[in-house]
Amino acid sequence: MNLHNLFFNSKKLIAGVFDRTGLIDTGLRFSKRRFIFAYHRVLPDHVAKDSFIQSCMVTSASAFEAQINWMKNCGEIVSVEKIVNFDQKNNEPWFAITFDDGWKDTFDCAYPILKKYNIPAMVFLATDAVSTGNMPWPDEIYEKTGEAILCGRSDSVRAYFVEDFLLQPDDDSRRHCREVLDEFIEILKLCDPGERSMRIRKYYEKIGVSTPAISGKMMSWDDARAMLWSGLISFGSHTKSHLILQGSDPMIISGELTESKEVIQQQLGVECDWFAYPNARWEKGHEKILANAGYRYSVTLITKKLDKKDPTHILPRHIMYDDVANVFGYMKLRMLGIPFF
Repeated sequence: MNLHNLFFNSKKLIAGVFDRTGLIDTGLRFSKRRFIFAYHRVLPDHVAKDSFIQSCMVTSASAFEAQINWMKNCGEIVSVEKIVNFDQKNNEPWFAITFDDGWKDTFDCAYPILKKYNIPAMVFLATDAVSTGNMPWPDEIYEKTGEAILCGRSDSVRAYFVEDFLLQPDDDSRRHCREVLDEFIEILKLCDPGERSMRIRKYYEKIGVSTPAISGKMMSWDDARAMLWSGLISFGSHTKSHLILQGSDPMIISGELTESKEVIQQQLGVECDWFAYPNARWEKGHEKILANAGYRYSVTLITKKLDKKDPTHILPRHIMYDDVANVFGYMKLRMLGIPFF
């Protein structure tokens, strides 16, 4: 174990000890802070455990329900519209729940839990994915890699990274498939769409999986309407094609923002004035493009409490997934702003 991991594990241990005393929750109640949480996929426990999905994307249903109960016991879960209203005083911590992308399991798995506890939430939709049913390409790469491994072609996956990417045959430090796959996806995010499509197609051919898009994993507009009509769920934009704004042409960004907003408003019949940055990547100047497109608020994945002074187009959120749930005491200390956490 290297020094960094030793230090991190020590902090997790300390946080766990303090969390069991109840002192951290007492501190959070006393602080009366506001926090926005970001989820991606909420899956049944056995699916979350066995699926080959990027770890930062997955929260098991039991962990999600436990987190909701913790929020309710520690403070109040409110809508995103209410949490940004600082004219209204909160006498306890406020939490708001959001989901990115528009996954089918948000409707199938998370939504029933939200209804059970009468909890509001906002879902940020990548509108092309909802309209076509096709998942974003990074998630598709993960799913198809898992398919190849399940079919006994893990050697083909490794061979691609040895021969065509960046892994050396004797590089023991990078043998873990998920780590290499994450790096591959990060590199693809920096490619122009044409080059990216070519490299993805070449990868699929190398590992022996089909190239057609995976469908059926995203919610439909009918799903979204059912959630909206419950009165609990509201919707915002996550661009049209899950475009990463950082490094993109301002004209393309403007078109994505305008089109996704119009589609949501046409399909759901409600105003769309909230936005979540795909991959939480943004640059100075994007706030002006968002304002010109008619958005009032935009959320990032900056890990801090929500503050009255936060710019309306750079609002912080804490990302939530199972690995975080396993070190929840550590996260609570970070929420309190304790030094070294």
